[in-house]
Amino acid sequence: MITVRWPDQHPDDVDAIVESPKGGLVWYHNRDTGLMHLDRDDRGLFADKMNVDGAMISNPINQETVTIRALLSGEYVVNLLHYQANYDEPLKVDVKVEKLNPEVELIYYGSHELRGVGDEKTAVRFSVDSKKSISNVNQIPKRLLTKALGRNSLIENKSD
Repeated sequence: MITVRWPDQHPDDVDAIVESPKGGLVWYHNRDTGLMHLDRDDRGLFADKMNVDGAMISNPINQETVTIRALLSGEYVVNLLHYQANYDEPLKVDVKVEKLNPEVELIYYGSHELRGVGDEKTAVRFSVDSKKSISNVNQIPKRLLTKALGRNSLIENKSD
């Protein structure tokens, strides 16, 4: 499971972009690909208030979660995109990657700074072997947005 968080009640929109070993991308334009799913596209303050049984409820938490239902062998890449910025100051974004089965194992936890609209950063890359062991955890940059926007179709190959 991949969790991306930025300060609660902050108006900026941050997006997670995750690439699977087969090249499939999960992001706000493609919430499902193969075994990965974007649970929520959090857009900062936008749509943080909802009517529940006649009462307005606020959800101040800024968080995106990507679920990987089964790990494939190969490399995963987790990028951050500062989609909308309302201030000039850098925005601190925390990223946590956990392997949940057979028990919870922390693969990565780190903080990153995004510096305005369009800033894309590689938060973490990691490899999975045939025994589902994790290795080669690094932050070597890889642009994923260019790849996503360069496709004629944003619908990914559903076989990965």
